[in-house]
Amino acid sequence: MRRRHHKIGSFEMTQPVMRVSDPCYSKDTWCVGTIENCVTGKWEAAVAYKDEGDWGNRVSILIARHESGPAFSAANRIYMKENNDAGTATVYWPKHGWDRISDIDVDSGQCGLFDDAKYQDESVFKKKAKCGFDDGWYGHCCNRTFSDKRAGVIPGGAVSSSGLGDGGYDAFYHVNDAGKVDMACILYL
Repeated sequence: MRRRHHKIGSFEMTQPVMRVSDPCYSKDTWCVGTIENCVTGKWEAAVAYKDEGDWGNRVSILIARHESGPAFSAANRIYMKENNDAGTATVYWPKHGWDRISDIDVDSGQCGLFDDAKYQDESVFKKKAKCGFDDGWYGHCCNRTFSDKRAGVIPGGAVSSSGLGDGGYDAFYHVNDAGKVDMACILYL
């Protein structure tokens, strides 16, 4: 599958645990995920879009990669194929070097890949968000997902609107030859 990736910025991973979550959830919520053993340092983020007809152009995947990791196009090998007869879809991904976290739930129409140490840390922002929902950390996430790009970065993470909204999604991560995670993504569509 070919996707055109649109870079949305970069963020720092200060420690090796990445949180995969709807930003509205607390750390102890059961339907979030964590990815251990991530490479620390600068990570770049991108999204790809898919035309969903009446729904319009939607975010189909959110990707974050360590600056030394594989190109964004490596995530093109992760895709969803609809089973028209059953009304379901099957997800395919490379088995070598990749792993999957399933059932990442979304209840606020957005999800992200975050440095666990910075997750919901209000102190990472110098000023309050201008958002109708919340003026703190969550509000900053909303400001990114309500933008024209429907995605963006914040200190310590990347966030995007979640395809067609609330529901369950799969996240994937790539492990390099040294056994460290250097890429992660959330597949929406």
